[in-house]
Amino acid sequence: MEVKQIHSMAQVDAADWNRLAGEAYPFMRHEFLWALEHSGSVCEQNRVDRCAFAGVGLTIKLVAVMPLYLKSHSWGEYVLITSGRRLISRQGVDYYPKWLTAIPLTALPG
Repeated sequence: MEVKQIHSMAQVDAADWNRLAGEAYPFMRHEFLWALEHSGSVCEQNRVDRCAFAGVGLTIKLVAVMPLYLKSHSWGEYVLITSGRRLISRQGVDYYPKWLTAIPLTALPG
């Protein structure tokens, strides 16, 4: 199995991504995720401290796709896990940066 980390939707062919993402949920479409990047709503991984969602994705030999974002805070998320973050911090483990697999800036289930 070949797993590849990407830093921009431009690194994946739109037709291949959309074939795997399907038609039922528009927020998984390549066009929507690319528009979030293009508008600056999400940004490159190296800007994680200045951006709510730093874009990173995974492709698995183009048989599966998953949007994945590196976060240095929980701003912009619709689910805040403050008690979990406090518990982890008390154990001496850094909570951030964290990986988040979600569609940025939407609370719609999918």
